[in-house]
Amino acid sequence: MRISQKSVSRLFKYINSLYHFQNYGNVWIHSEQIAKYLGIKASQVRKDFSVFELNGKRKSGYHISKTIQQIKDLLKKNNIEYAIIAGPYDFAKQLINNFFEFTENLKIAAIFDNNIKSVNNNNSFLPVYPFSHITSFCLENNIKYGIIAYNNNYAQQALDLMILSGVLGILSLSTQEIKFPRSCFVNKINILHEFEKVMFFTKRKAK
Repeated sequence: MRISQKSVSRLFKYINSLYHFQNYGNVWIHSEQIAKYLGIKASQVRKDFSVFELNGKRKSGYHISKTIQQIKDLLKKNNIEYAIIAGPYDFAKQLINNFFEFTENLKIAAIFDNNIKSVNNNNSFLPVYPFSHITSFCLENNIKYGIIAYNNNYAQQALDLMILSGVLGILSLSTQEIKFPRSCFVNKINILHEFEKVMFFTKRKAK
């Protein structure tokens, strides 16, 4: 059965909602409660749970702790994975502090800044290397994931080096168009376009 990226994205929302109800002492949960919390239809919850074979009981609903573990297994959240960030040190540091510091299963192994002369490695909380070290570092440490935080020609260069290093999954925060092979999964988030979408729909609602 084909699994869409949207349904996988909803899994992260489902597990967060389950943690929410668990924190309030709930042991069992119904699809209607999850749907109401997330602002979606209960039929969508049941459909997604069916696709991923997350089974419940007709009267009791879904056992929260069991379902959390099942989703963690699906998302491979029981294993710690390591990624690298290719981008300006200060920006990469903010990304880690605000988004990756408290993740259970994803850790940032190193930062690769093409302007490394401006970085004092002795004061850095993570090792910082120039682009020329990407290949050797990833191969030596079996790194399979990367984040591109450059918004210029360095974006394509960073991606090319990651792919040569055996990196299979990449998150690109660049507004630059980048080319990549089918063997690699790249998720592109253009923050500028996303905010333009916010402005468009805000104006549309105002009418």
